Amino acid sequence: MPASRLESVVLTPRVIVVPEGVALATTTSSITTAAVTQNSRLLDFWITVPQSGTHAERNRAEEQDMADFVLIPGMCHGGWCFDPVAEQLRQHGHRVHALTLSGISERADLLTSTVNLDTHIQDVVDVLVAERIEDAVLVGHSYGGMVVSGVADRVPERVDSLVYLDAVVPEDGDSCWSLVPDEREWYLDVGETGYAVPAMPFFDPRATDHPLASLLQRIRLTGDAGRFRRRDYVYATLWEGESPFTSTYRRLREDPTWTVHELESRHNLMRDAPDDLLKILLRSLEEPARTTGRQ
Repeated sequence: MPASRLESVVLTPRVIVVPEGVALATTTSSITTAAVTQNSRLLDFWITVPQSGTHAERNRAEEQDMADFVLIPGMCHGGWCFDPVAEQLRQHGHRVHALTLSGISERADLLTSTVNLDTHIQDVVDVLVAERIEDAVLVGHSYGGMVVSGVADRVPERVDSLVYLDAVVPEDGDSCWSLVPDEREWYLDVGETGYAVPAMPFFDPRATDHPLASLLQRIRLTGDAGRFRRRDYVYATLWEGESPFTSTYRRLREDPTWTVHELESRHNLMRDAPDDLLKILLRSLEEPARTTGRQ
């Protein structure tokens, strides 16, 4: 509009109230002046006002509802073994960190005789620190139970709850060697290296050798494992022969500080019972159900 014509226009103020969180194309502050409309001769003031249930508030609420699942695989496996469950957890709006430990699978180049349980515990601690995770739901499968226990003891301030999937649940001074004696022959089948336990022939093709030292090293636990919001144990019932975790299952089933579940599945729960496992993981976000016996 030419300056001469602009001077002759009589402007009528009009206030337009816009809820906070609604995007405006031309806004630089809470009150901004729009262009003069040639046809209406109105001067618009856009005012954003706070209201309950705004986009920002809803986003904050959704953020609070998100959980950080940190998934730790068993021997010889990488984080990929959790893929069937991890994707579903993400679809429910949660953050998922499926980790591969040092010396295994895509990190096999790090395998040496010095990679031990402490190495794997530190792997996870480093992720919690780097990702600024302060309320982790630690999930460990099989050997991963050793790692979960060590991480929770080392950085309890970063852990919300623990879930053991057909896993070892160590006490101070335990090791996989002491807890699973039936597997010792396998552990010692280290071949020429003297430190690489071979993956079983029926494992996923991506599985690789596992560091022997991580199975022999005794864990050191100094804190009270009952301090966490919740501890869940998932027991697989379809082992050929007796499960090496039967004694652990029976012990925890009688402990009211644990929530124990049975799944009609083989040991690889993530592959063979992903939907049932998903339900248990989502339920673990609820307040503790201090119930003795199976769930």
